[in-house]
Amino acid sequence: MEYLRILFTLLFVTLGVLAKAQTANPASGGGEASGSGGSASYTVGLVSYQFVIGPTVSVTEGVQQPYEVLESSKNKCTVILYPNPTPDVFKLDIIGDFNEKKVELRLQNLNGQIVQIRDVILNETFVPIVKLPESAYIVAVYSSGKKVCDSKIIIKNVK
Repeated sequence: MEYLRILFTLLFVTLGVLAKAQTANPASGGGEASGSGGSASYTVGLVSYQFVIGPTVSVTEGVQQPYEVLESSKNKCTVILYPNPTPDVFKLDIIGDFNEKKVELRLQNLNGQIVQIRDVILNETFVPIVKLPESAYIVAVYSSGKKVCDSKIIIKNVK
């Protein structure tokens, strides 16, 4: 009798674990990576992880980096910047539907500080870079005071 009670308890615990495993979040991609220091597997998808604590180490395992794709239907435009990276001047081409007269470019550093503002001509504008340190910058295009599109440019001084 005691044997049957233990057997049924183990059966219910096993079924509970299997049911939990079937409700795990699916991954949309992944792969294997290996090198001289070891190997790892990775996945991309929904956030799902668990903590595993051992006597000398604790590990967080699972999918922890979600990704998100946002698409805006308003003010679709494309910014083309070249050359990129650039040492002193870059050409800006804006492709999109703009009815507004005033379109401006704001060059921002990665901290969000605006380092340059200038009016732009929609087909093409040459933007000189004056005494800016080597870094990546965000080129944001504003129309009627609202940001409509942006892109990144790398400023790299020639030595």
